[in-house]
Amino acid sequence: MKAFYLNALILESIIIQLKIHYYIFTEFVLPLKNKLMRYEEKPDIELKNLIDEGLIKPNTKVYASSDEKIEGLINKKGAIILTIDGKEKIFPFPSGAARAIVNLSVNGWKFWRIKENERFVELSEIKKRYLNT
Repeated sequence: MKAFYLNALILESIIIQLKIHYYIFTEFVLPLKNKLMRYEEKPDIELKNLIDEGLIKPNTKVYASSDEKIEGLINKKGAIILTIDGKEKIFPFPSGAARAIVNLSVNGWKFWRIKENERFVELSEIKKRYLNT
């Protein structure tokens, strides 16, 4: 009977410790992890800024650097419109549009190009011009 009583006390002690660990994990560890791991794309400059400055015109075609046959259109709000699997999709950021094409996280400012005077220019170059104005 003594052994049973000791085992019950040990089991109760383990359960209490587990409850304490669970409480600490759910109340302190998870919220901290979620706060540290959260990612929000906050662009410093948007394509709309380049349009407003007159560096890019609305309805300008963009071309993928990986394949110039892949193209999209920059609308007046500064989003890139792509046709994927026969459906028109709108991407508010160049990186999101690039990710939709290559299924990898890439720098959309480097991935997309426009034509200027019959030559391709990366959006990153247009962005640099904007920063220098």
